[in-house]
Amino acid sequence: MKLLIFFTSKFPFGQGENFIESEIHFLADSFDKILLISNDTTSECTRSYPNNIEIKRLPYHLTLFEKITSLRYIFGVLFWKEFKTLFTKYKLWPSKGIFFTMLASLAKGENLKKEVNRCIQEYSQYKDIAVYAYWANDMAFGISLIENSSVSKKICRAHAGDVYFERSAYNYLPFRDFLYKKLDHICFISEIGKKYSIEKLKNNYDSFEVARLGINNSQPYKEKLFNDNYLHIASCSFLKPVKRVHIIIEALSLFPDELPVYWEHYGGGELEGELQELADKLLSSRQNVQFTFHGYLSNEEVYEHYNNNKIDVFLNVSESEGIPVSIMEALSFGIPVLATNVGGTSEIVNDNHGKLLPENITPVELANELMLYYNLSKSEKKELSKNAYEFWEVNYNATINYPKFIQTYLS
Repeated sequence: MKLLIFFTSKFPFGQGENFIESEIHFLADSFDKILLISNDTTSECTRSYPNNIEIKRLPYHLTLFEKITSLRYIFGVLFWKEFKTLFTKYKLWPSKGIFFTMLASLAKGENLKKEVNRCIQEYSQYKDIAVYAYWANDMAFGISLIENSSVSKKICRAHAGDVYFERSAYNYLPFRDFLYKKLDHICFISEIGKKYSIEKLKNNYDSFEVARLGINNSQPYKEKLFNDNYLHIASCSFLKPVKRVHIIIEALSLFPDELPVYWEHYGGGELEGELQELADKLLSSRQNVQFTFHGYLSNEEVYEHYNNNKIDVFLNVSESEGIPVSIMEALSFGIPVLATNVGGTSEIVNDNHGKLLPENITPVELANELMLYYNLSKSEKKELSKNAYEFWEVNYNATINYPKFIQTYLS
């Protein structure tokens, strides 16, 4: 009998990790039982999941006592090996922040290792156990510490914030070398993430793989209808600084009066109030511009919007990305995409079904790009739409990617 111990940050609680909603059903079909351990200990359950999944909660953050007692790890071999790596590989000086990040990782990793060992004892009837962390963070580090003969596979995915050092608080991600050596597979969701890690760590680890995400869309392709006399734009993301949604608002304020535009954004977040105020200030007086902030919607609700509305183009102006799942979703509905050339976005957007925009695009440049798109002929837009759907179907279709991922890395 096969058991999967699967670590998530949020799923199935609260908001976030919506992309697991597709993968979880393929995992459930491949294991007799899944023990899903979420780091979210407070939010309500917001997503359904298959019957053979049992949910546990494990705090990710340390208590004050755990923070104090983590000082004991200063005397361990792992701490000093990582201390040496700071100089030899990263050329970093061990600041106070880095010092405490290392200690926190060791403490969290030890907590997680103990939890997995408890689970193995509790489910001793399962002799074939795989352990899978959805992120290459301290969850994955904890898995790398496990030494138990019942565990046949230890793997993690690697996205963006858990790959790029520059996106972390101190330009540092702890214990990468140890993690990459000890896990069976590090499954990057993008080629560029894998390449970055090889260059950063100065080593092409045997564990490094690329395993693309995917989304489900049971809707067959239908020829897309485009609007005749206005531009309908959609964007979908959490409203936080890295997504730079303010650039969209500022760009729309520059549209000429003779070009009507409707923009709708799916997703909420910390900047929701601030961005709504900015949109009211810059756009409400414009007769040719309409906009809607939908807030947080479920995947099903977003898909329903995409399927039932004539959306002309999908927009993403993030300053950093892994492989945007929101773009996969748009492509699966035949929506052409304009997106900034950051992270792994160049692996999912090209001239056949959209356009890559400059990484540091300005509102003026974005407004010009949108007007250029608006002026394309209907036949050109229909060709982009058909290509968008076909690109999703071949490269980011959940029914292809997830069975392959499970067979290759978890069997």
